[in-house]
Amino acid sequence: ADGAAGFRVRAVASGGEELTADAPDLGDFPLGPARLVVTTKGGGVGIFPYATVTAASSSRAGGLTFTAPLTGSFPIDAATVRPTPRGQDAQYPVLKRSTHGRALHVLAPNDGAFPAGGGLVRVVDGHGVVAMYRYALARVSEG
Repeated sequence: ADGAAGFRVRAVASGGEELTADAPDLGDFPLGPARLVVTTKGGGVGIFPYATVTAASSSRAGGLTFTAPLTGSFPIDAATVRPTPRGQDAQYPVLKRSTHGRALHVLAPNDGAFPAGGGLVRVVDGHGVVAMYRYALARVSEG
């Protein structure tokens, strides 16, 4: 399959924590954390977060392996994956940073991109410097 139709899913770990697809490593999928579109064998379609993406360990077959966030998983019956449409892969503005930098308040939808039980977040500062941080908790706040 091509990127528009989706790349064939080769394998999903029994617990859904990893998914390997026949996708080329051309930079179409951000390193993560990010999201991807998954189509299931029954025809369902959903957007799922992933923590990281790496070249599949089987060097002769190629492909990419996606790792789910700590509290997430991929559907066991995944059939194809494709990148989220450009501009939809989660760049959210930081509204407020706590005094000691222990908390960020981000304007983001509550759609699973930030698993509540913790994970990784990619932060880009005002100078374009990118850093990855582990977080222990994500919660919805009012105001």
